[in-house]
Amino acid sequence: MKKLVSLLLVVLLICPIFVNAASKELEEVDLKKYKSEAIEDVLTQEEVKFDFKHTNSDSHVKVYLFRGHGCGYCHKFLEFAAGTLMKDYVDKVDIVSYEVWYDQDNAELMENIAEFLETSASGVPFIVIGDTYYPGYSEEMNESMIAKINEQYAAKEKYDVLQEYAKSINDEIAKQRNEKFMNTYLGIICTAVFVAIGTVVCVINTNKKFEALSEKAENIEKKAAKPQPVVREEKEDKRPQQKKGKNKK
Repeated sequence: MKKLVSLLLVVLLICPIFVNAASKELEEVDLKKYKSEAIEDVLTQEEVKFDFKHTNSDSHVKVYLFRGHGCGYCHKFLEFAAGTLMKDYVDKVDIVSYEVWYDQDNAELMENIAEFLETSASGVPFIVIGDTYYPGYSEEMNESMIAKINEQYAAKEKYDVLQEYAKSINDEIAKQRNEKFMNTYLGIICTAVFVAIGTVVCVINTNKKFEALSEKAENIEKKAAKPQPVVREEKEDKRPQQKKGKNKK
């Protein structure tokens, strides 16, 4: 019986572990909450001359530019973008800009994207094309960026890092919700099993006590019904006894 009680206690202690085993809660990613800027607006803000007409398209390769307003290296990249990318590759590329120095949400997005790519964004510009990132900017990167744009444009399925990041987080949230539901369901089952076992134990103990009382009562009844032997009391013989002696002649 002691072993059974110990088992019940173990079950009771384990149940909360299953219920609380879910991972840390994540927030769903809504990319619409982040403020992006068209390349034409950015070039105007940063006073970079440009002469092109551009229309975004789902078939274009997305070049994500995380920048700071007034950043010198960002300005150099924008000159490369205006003079080369948006002229020679205007039908292949969409440059999407996120200002991070004065927009906290955009700064967090940059950090999250960097973490998603298993790196860190220690400064700007931070440029992402497909699944390739470029920390900072120098002219030596131009050839690599152009090659990456051509590679992504030729691919059947283009890699959009923001969409992939959002999908990974939202999929993880759905997984957590499913685990939470299963853990809650398991907790309910554990509790039900514990209650059922406890009930059975109580019933068994009650039956044993009842059987013991019944057996005791039955023994008493049997003992009462058994015929008792009659004890006859011997009466004292009060007749005068003749003394033994010699007879007188």
